[in-house]
Amino acid sequence: MAGRRGAVFVAVRGPRIVGVVSVDRQRHFTGDEDAYVGELAVDPREVRGGVGRRLMAAAEDWARGQGLRHVTLETGAANTTARRFYAALGYTEEGVRLTRSLDRGVQTRLS
Repeated sequence: MAGRRGAVFVAVRGPRIVGVVSVDRQRHFTGDEDAYVGELAVDPREVRGGVGRRLMAAAEDWARGQGLRHVTLETGAANTTARRFYAALGYTEEGVRLTRSLDRGVQTRLS
């Protein structure tokens, strides 16, 4: 159904939940609206078993059904496992997020 705000897909094996992905609509910095994957979690016992790929495929299918042209997501720069996983699915890195930790003891005076 076009126009739905978001969705959650759950992977189940027998009585166990083995993975989940959430996808929503988000405005991209270009101004276009994209699908945005907020969370992808897979049971550690199921990693490398195809659960993550199937969940991402479900999120992508949902996005197509919404008429969206791109799926975006974020992961940590140090999370090389996730970055390799997404690259294998065809995702490309397009931005860099910078963070600075602010120490309470260091202040700059403007005078």
